[in-house]
Amino acid sequence: MPESERKFSIPSWAELERRQDMAWLNGNLHHFWPMAQSGYEEVGRGALVSDMVIEPQNGIRPIVYCPQELIVALGDHDAIRMVAQYEPEWQFVAMLLKAEKRVSTYRIGVYER
Repeated sequence: MPESERKFSIPSWAELERRQDMAWLNGNLHHFWPMAQSGYEEVGRGALVSDMVIEPQNGIRPIVYCPQELIVALGDHDAIRMVAQYEPEWQFVAMLLKAEKRVSTYRIGVYER
């Protein structure tokens, strides 16, 4: 199979986790988008970071906007790349810290109507 046609697959548990992450991000977009915009205006490029290992209090997970310098210091290459490349006029980056030192990072596009 030519390399351009090579399909990458991820384990079923990872696909399920990704869907759960996206559902959580999309379900809270009305909170996260204003947070990301405010964070960008206050400190510049960065990402929303949430520790997904901490149990939610009253259904709410802790989330904070971290500046690009802190994201770089964390050393996650995907997060560093996404934070450097996102377009703050319509995108933000969410970095979800998981068990066993795993990290899931997403660049989210927001199309306001």
